[in-house]
Amino acid sequence: MKDQISRWGELVGVKNASEPSNLVGLFQDFRPDGAGVEKVFEAMPVGDEVLNRLKGIYECTSAGFKKTDVYFIPRPLSACSEPEARKLIAAHFAELRQIALDAEEAEISDLLDNTTLTRVPTLKEIDRQSLTDESPEAWIYDMITDYFWALTPQPSPLLLLRDALYGIANDIFLRNFLLWPMYEKNAPHPDPFRPYFNLWCRGISYAFHAPDDCRFFIAAASR
Repeated sequence: MKDQISRWGELVGVKNASEPSNLVGLFQDFRPDGAGVEKVFEAMPVGDEVLNRLKGIYECTSAGFKKTDVYFIPRPLSACSEPEARKLIAAHFAELRQIALDAEEAEISDLLDNTTLTRVPTLKEIDRQSLTDESPEAWIYDMITDYFWALTPQPSPLLLLRDALYGIANDIFLRNFLLWPMYEKNAPHPDPFRPYFNLWCRGISYAFHAPDDCRFFIAAASR
């Protein structure tokens, strides 16, 4: 394990890397367009499948890239329309709802069925002052974590990159989308995190302010 982590670290000039946490920020070093990132996945089981998904992240964040960006930030060339954004959020919520039904999480399923979506003009307006264990996002996060880790992945050293993949945007949905090729053979549903990737790439963000109040923001075009 340590030898593999060390080799990955050497690709980006991180000396003496020995723990997965040492590789947080690994993929940021290949921005803006991902040139050279394929070296991370050479000879790796399921490597091509994960790499193809990761290339999609670079493609939708390279426009308007700033060296000061800590995380990958989508800056679409054209702004998403509100009707399209609502469809993308609905597709994402439908996958979450199916997971909730499978997990017998009736409260979360009802929340996703009945919440009101409201568009807001600034990203600041979807921010909340604090998240607690009683926040809808916390319920969904716990459900998704339980669902994902109950699945059996295909053996691959790429599992050591969980922290690095999460660190792309500090986003559990995005990390699960990227890792999905390692889990899909033993999963009950196909690609449940792709709808989230689709909305994220279009510059859509959302947050629950209450179970019946979900607000979303659409990023402006980067042109």
